[in-house]
Amino acid sequence: MRKEPVPDESRHVQMLCQPPDQDDIFFNEYPRSRCVRKPPDKGFKGDIRHQNENHQLLDREFQSFKYRRIWLFGPAIDWAVWAWWDYGSARERVFLCTIFLLLLFTLINFWLFERLNNEVYKLDNFKPDFRGTHFARAAIARFYYSFIYTAAVFFKVSVKFEKLKYTSPPLLAWFFFNYLVGFFCIFFIINAILKF
Repeated sequence: MRKEPVPDESRHVQMLCQPPDQDDIFFNEYPRSRCVRKPPDKGFKGDIRHQNENHQLLDREFQSFKYRRIWLFGPAIDWAVWAWWDYGSARERVFLCTIFLLLLFTLINFWLFERLNNEVYKLDNFKPDFRGTHFARAAIARFYYSFIYTAAVFFKVSVKFEKLKYTSPPLLAWFFFNYLVGFFCIFFIINAILKF
């Protein structure tokens, strides 16, 4: 759940609204009552943790404000950035979201991975075999093979274009969507690891 910044004087935080020509101003159209909050330069005896919390909360609020101004899809983009990593302040969410997306794509590919493997991109040494077994075992095996195929595509660094088959454009588009989402996740995972 999102936290709102608390304008509490007991936290020794003051509001500074600077003119637009200075670097520290957030945004020309940002409400003047929500400008940059900083601790006073002299005589500050408050808890440093509280000022950092308040500054992070204001940064999140401003980023939300910017994303919501994007025409048509602003609220959806704002929600996605908040859910993905809370505007950069909760980088561990990137790992959880990656796992969630991998499982979501695995469930969707549960019915498609055989066609993807045969008609779009064949993985080396991938020979799913679950026919002739009991229904429950077949479903578990199918989920397992679906997970293996999805993870192999999701975390693939490069695609060998000579192995691609172009017979089914919708499946090809779905394959590349899997690949690009996975590539996006890898980029953010590396970014999160480097900034920890």
